[in-house]
Amino acid sequence: MAQLSKTEKKIIAALLRLASDDFANHGCNDFDLTKIIPNSKERRELIQRYYLYNGDPSEFRLDDEEELSDYFDISVLINYLANKLEEK
Repeated sequence: MAQLSKTEKKIIAALLRLASDDFANHGCNDFDLTKIIPNSKERRELIQRYYLYNGDPSEFRLDDEEELSDYFDISVLINYLANKLEEK
């Protein structure tokens, strides 16, 4: 797979932020991760990485793992991925 250039990553990140802002204004904003990531362990790891990245790992609690790993806020997920793209 071809690598994205820095410019392409900046564009994608900007588009993701626009989408994040739009989705933040929707009433129901849950994204079903099970359709893309069928493995529950991988879903939990993604969500845990988000909370670590966000600086609030205490928000990720294993007693909530089923709820946390199936659905996630679209706008938060989009913004997180935009930030990750710009990091590289």
